[in-house]
Amino acid sequence: MLEALQSASEGKLDERFDHVVDQLTVAKNDARIYAWLSAIIRYIMSLCRPTRAKETVLKAYRNLLDEEEARKMATSWVEELLCEGETKAVITVLEARFGTVPQSVQDAVTAFSDSAKLDALTRLAATCASIDEFKRGLK
Repeated sequence: MLEALQSASEGKLDERFDHVVDQLTVAKNDARIYAWLSAIIRYIMSLCRPTRAKETVLKAYRNLLDEEEARKMATSWVEELLCEGETKAVITVLEARFGTVPQSVQDAVTAFSDSAKLDALTRLAATCASIDEFKRGLK
């Protein structure tokens, strides 16, 4: 587990991904550390997600956790990615239309994790007349 965290902190997790998964797979059989594994896996996957194919990540989840836990974690991970993309889209539209977006607005947008609300904010960002109108729509 320490090797996985060290690789992640050095920005080398992607190149060592398969080795790290193999090492964690061995460690999962130790009942003393299995409870920690879920949080560590989520952290590690969040660091390598831009360059790893979905299938590779799902395979790693299945190797490290039981099938049901892997499915739950993978679903959560995909939802987080979608929300992150939607959040970036809202801010990008606002920047394209109004220039610099105040940090308070960016923080408010990133606080949302509901996909329906983020869709509505994307539409609002594309149609509002001003950044102030967008701010009012945040509520």
